[in-house]
Amino acid sequence: MNRVGRDRLEFLNIKKPQRGSPVSEGDTVAFVYGEIDCRAHVMKQVMAGRNHNDVISVLVYRYFDTILLNRKMYKKLKIIVVSLVPPKRKAGHPIVGTKEEQLKSALGINTLLKKQCDVHGFIYLDVYTPHAADDGMLNEDMSDGNVHVLNNKYVKENIKKIS
Repeated sequence: MNRVGRDRLEFLNIKKPQRGSPVSEGDTVAFVYGEIDCRAHVMKQVMAGRNHNDVISVLVYRYFDTILLNRKMYKKLKIIVVSLVPPKRKAGHPIVGTKEEQLKSALGINTLLKKQCDVHGFIYLDVYTPHAADDGMLNEDMSDGNVHVLNNKYVKENIKKIS
């Protein structure tokens, strides 16, 4: 999310993608964002003195700026914004902050993603809720053993219904 928002069309241009096929008029596009900013970057910024809400707000608003720049290149485009997955308890990747801080970041970002989808008329797909354990963290039974959801059946089925 940080790089997408920071580098904008230089990093994410769906008309001229770095790999894969360009998006055509009338297509459905799903913007799927990884949870690395929650796991590794948000709390690093907070520990450096920035306000937590400011950090996540800047991430989400810049992310949406890039999505909007992409949408402007088309007359008709259906946009789906996929929520973050729940954070992982322990991962083979950097984790900064406590479990509670990770949850606060993920839930805060998802709340802002949903609000921005409502503002811009985009579809919000919640993948957090069906993959969360009772404590809000990634359900281990649904994990690949790392930070990803093992079976994307829920996502695929819902994107197919939407598009």
